[in-house]
Amino acid sequence: MSPAAALATLTEQMQAELAALDAGDLDALGQATRGKLAALRPLTEPDLAAVLPREDVARVAELNVDVARKVNQARARVDRRLEALGRAAGRAPAAAYGPDGRLAVRVLRP
Repeated sequence: MSPAAALATLTEQMQAELAALDAGDLDALGQATRGKLAALRPLTEPDLAAVLPREDVARVAELNVDVARKVNQARARVDRRLEALGRAAGRAPAAAYGPDGRLAVRVLRP
């Protein structure tokens, strides 16, 4: 796959990820993510930066920021739901994790 074709495929897959996140379609999200990773492989060559059009690379970077924002929003919704379920069950969370996946807060249970 040529670098230009790989970049075009990457753009399409990232747009598919955004659509899947908006729709809450986990199967489509998984498929788009696998497609994105496959499109990234040919773009990892160090000499490609000079060959790829800056505008296209900038567009992919913007899409990446959009995808990250939507993933963080989805994660925050899940965190809120889990917290509400825990409170409804009369349990405090044993631990809370930050956006980086590291332990952020430890709550001691009575």
